[in-house]
Amino acid sequence: MSEVEHYGGLFYVPEVQERDPSLLPLGVVAALTARPGDDLSLLRDRLAHHRKEGHLTPAARESGVKGAWLFDLGGVVLAAILLRLCELGIKNAEAVRAVVLAATTWTAEDFEALGGPGVSPLGEVIARHEQGERSFGLQLHSLAPQASGPIRYAARLYSTRRNEGTFWHVPTDGYDSRAVVSIDLIDILDRITARRQAH
Repeated sequence: MSEVEHYGGLFYVPEVQERDPSLLPLGVVAALTARPGDDLSLLRDRLAHHRKEGHLTPAARESGVKGAWLFDLGGVVLAAILLRLCELGIKNAEAVRAVVLAATTWTAEDFEALGGPGVSPLGEVIARHEQGERSFGLQLHSLAPQASGPIRYAARLYSTRRNEGTFWHVPTDGYDSRAVVSIDLIDILDRITARRQAH
C-alpha cells in the first residue's frame, strides 16, 4: 500500500519542508512497534490501512509528490495499540473507533474532573509515564442493552495506581458489560521509549 494515497481522516495534516527528528515515517513506526521476527512490511501495510481509514492521524507530511506521512510519539503509541487489537483478532470497525476515540479525544466530563488535561488522553498518559507514573492501561468493553438492541463498544484509558480512568464516550446506563479487553500501556510505552532512544 502506497503512502502517496490521500489521507482518509478528518484532520488537516500540514506539509513540512524539513523533517523534525521527532516525527517518524510509517516504516519506522512499524519497526518501533514490531516484535522480534515480525514481518515489517505486513505491519506497515496494516498501519497504512489504519491511516487510510482515519484511525491513525499523521502529525505532518513531507512536501512533494512522494512525501511520507510523519507520526509523533502519540501516533507511534496508538499504532502499537491498533496492532495489539489485530493480535487479538479485533477488527470490528466500531470497536476500533471506540479505542481511537478514547486515545485521542477528551469528554467534557474529563475536563471537569482533571482540570485542564493534556492535548489528548494518550498525550496525558505519555507525559505522566515520562514523569515516572507506570500504571496505565486501555480497556475496551462490549456493552449489551438490558432490553434489546445491538452490541455497542466503549473504551477508556485508566490508571491502576489511581484507580481511575477517562470517561466513556457513549452512555452506559441501561447497558451490561459483556466482555472486557485490557491492553497494558506500560509495556508499550517502555518498549517504544527504549527503541526510540536507540534508533
